[in-house]
Amino acid sequence: MGPRCAVREVNWPELLIAWVLGMVAVELGGWLPRVAAWIVRRLARNLPARASRREAEWLDAVEETPGQWSKVIRALGFVPAAIAIQRAAPRSLAPVPGGSRGMRLLLRLTRAQAMLVFVLVGFLDVSWVLVGALSTSPVPLGGLLGLHLLAAFLYALNWRGLGVDWPWLRTSPQGAALMLALALWPFIYVPLVGEAPPTWAGAAWFATLHVLWAWEGYWDGRRPLVKRGVLGWKSNSAGG
Repeated sequence: MGPRCAVREVNWPELLIAWVLGMVAVELGGWLPRVAAWIVRRLARNLPARASRREAEWLDAVEETPGQWSKVIRALGFVPAAIAIQRAAPRSLAPVPGGSRGMRLLLRLTRAQAMLVFVLVGFLDVSWVLVGALSTSPVPLGGLLGLHLLAAFLYALNWRGLGVDWPWLRTSPQGAALMLALALWPFIYVPLVGEAPPTWAGAAWFATLHVLWAWEGYWDGRRPLVKRGVLGWKSNSAGG
């Protein structure tokens, strides 16, 4: 009898996995150029200027790259360039529709507080007019003048934004960090010192919150910015 031929047992699970992976590789290979083109278009869409020209240049570079996976790698290679272009471009405060819903809510809150002050000032004016007519007691002109100045300031703040927008406060991380520190300093002070801040400091903090919320809420409605960064608001740059 001749020697027996060794029959190798077929590992069907391995064969099935290899077949499935092969099919996936073939199908994925057909989609990879589309994925690369999608990446390029997304990057170019967020550029501040000459987006169509950049998109055409980058798509040509991807098309000239041999290989399927190499096209995707080539497209991803444009990410640092897109980030550098965005950082180098000047920022714009061009208005866009809408604005932050949260800032609109805060502005309504500060305006309601201001309205309470207006009502109080009006009530005191009428009261002291009646007192002056019916009594010989002196009218506290200094206190009334101070309340009127406060009412005028609150009107200028809540309904006019103090007439000036400081873009660096809303568009730079430094400005946003400053506003964040002014708003949250008591939450840092109490754990460090172990006691509540003095009464005058608490009143100053409350006034600071009112000013920050009213000012940023007003300008967020007048000049809403497009994107929000980690600490501050960032706007898309105007074309140029």
